[in-house]
Amino acid sequence: MPERALLAEKVIFTFYNLQTMKQGIILLSCLASLAALGQPVMDVNPPVKSVTMYQSGAIVNNETKVSVGEGRTTVIFHGLPSRIDVQSIQLASSGDLTILSVSNHQDFLTSRKKNGKMLAWQDSLDMLNENLERIRNGIDILDESKKMLDNNRTVGGVNTGTSVTNLKPMYDYYVHQVTHIDDSLILLRKKEKNLGARIGKIRIEMNEWRSTTDTLTSEVEALVSSDQAQTVTFRLSYLTYEAGWAPSYDLRVKGLKDPTKLAYKASVYQHTGEDWSGVDLTLSTANPQVSQTAPTLSPWYLQFYVAYNYGYLSSARGAAPSSASLEKSEDRKADMNEQVDQPVMQNKLVENSTSENQLAVVEFHIDVPYNLPSDNKAYTVEIKNYDLKPVYRHRSTPKLDPAVFLMADITKWEDLNLLPGEVNIYYSGAYVGKTYLNTQNPNDTLSFSLGRDKKIVVKRERVKDFSATKWIGSSKSQTFGYTISLHNGHTDSLSVDVFDQIPLTTDKDIVVEVLDNGGAQYEAATGKLTWKISLAAGETKKLTFSYSVKYPKDKTIQNLW
Repeated sequence: MPERALLAEKVIFTFYNLQTMKQGIILLSCLASLAALGQPVMDVNPPVKSVTMYQSGAIVNNETKVSVGEGRTTVIFHGLPSRIDVQSIQLASSGDLTILSVSNHQDFLTSRKKNGKMLAWQDSLDMLNENLERIRNGIDILDESKKMLDNNRTVGGVNTGTSVTNLKPMYDYYVHQVTHIDDSLILLRKKEKNLGARIGKIRIEMNEWRSTTDTLTSEVEALVSSDQAQTVTFRLSYLTYEAGWAPSYDLRVKGLKDPTKLAYKASVYQHTGEDWSGVDLTLSTANPQVSQTAPTLSPWYLQFYVAYNYGYLSSARGAAPSSASLEKSEDRKADMNEQVDQPVMQNKLVENSTSENQLAVVEFHIDVPYNLPSDNKAYTVEIKNYDLKPVYRHRSTPKLDPAVFLMADITKWEDLNLLPGEVNIYYSGAYVGKTYLNTQNPNDTLSFSLGRDKKIVVKRERVKDFSATKWIGSSKSQTFGYTISLHNGHTDSLSVDVFDQIPLTTDKDIVVEVLDNGGAQYEAATGKLTWKISLAAGETKKLTFSYSVKYPKDKTIQNLW
């Protein structure tokens, strides 16, 4: 009995201690909650004030006023993009207060505020669904009315016949009502179908928009301390990769005696989840992903090169390698040295090129406040317009295309701060086509094709008098002759660069001989023929060249013409 009493006493004591500990934990939790309640929390949705947009990414600057009390205050900035670079978050404020900490996290409980496009779609859906419900109610009423008429077609009792006098008015009434109901049903069902199609189309557009637009949000939480109650302005900035821009150009040529106009444009987009309204927009050519930390050197250790013998081992174990094996080993060693050294030099070139490009950072400020919806679609922004003075020339390669093309050469383009991009070309008010501007080309001249000049006629024909086939012993010799004629239909004189070619061969059994280059500049390494022809107004000129090809008569050259 005493042992049982002692055990019961221990159990009661233990239970009492557990209850006391539990009450203590609850008490501490309550005190913590009271302390948290005593610290004010300010929830704000800061509007976008300005944006610096890069080709991939954008620095978004938010600005808002907040009233903080004396002591510590937690300020939570809601409605931010879900994917932002945490390392890029910067928070500053006016007034005399101290920012103690800044943190960022996803907000899974709060859905993003619907933007203007979503609100417009939702309003349209609400109105259309309301109209659709009215139409369906009307259809139900008409269906029930028709059933009621069908159920009351019997006139008189079961044993009592119906006179003709009573039957005719009832028949007329029934036909009239049923016809009216059927016509009304046809109209209502047609409206029901049209409304259903419109609702389906809007829902498809909404789903497509949702697939490219982030609907989640993140928030930045800041703990600040102030010695007095005051209203301060917070400036929050961060980097998001849900926006960017790409350069594009319009090249317009009115006439050969007029200056060429180059319109520098940008295709901007953003899908941060919030429409930008009246923002101060700046376009930058910088790369936000490039590290801004200055590099430091690490110790550079030299090591001996270890040569490996890749030759065949001697059959005698431990025998010295032959001189041929040593030569092969040395050759391979030299080859390996060349292969190892070459990539190092290439890397140095790439690094130097990258450094130069990074230094040439240009920013374009858009003068007027800009509105950009969050729909991931490209919108055009005018950046700058240039008046250029190109050098115009004509060129033709009639073997590939029997046409003469007008070219515009632009020099000193490096000062225009152009980026690689697509160019829309217009000549004499007409759209010519597209080309690509490659500003990374080391040439000091940019060349644009302005399309075909239909007033210059070019024709390439094979001359029969210069074309012949001969058999000499075991060989076959073919001679080819061509005439290129050009006619200038302009009222002014001009020059044309004409290109053709002589075939080349790497087979010793094929012998190519240039019989007549027609006064062209001939490049033996490429087989290229170049003429620089001056044509007066209305003038016609002919160029003639010929060549021969000799090869074994029992063989056939498949691409010879």
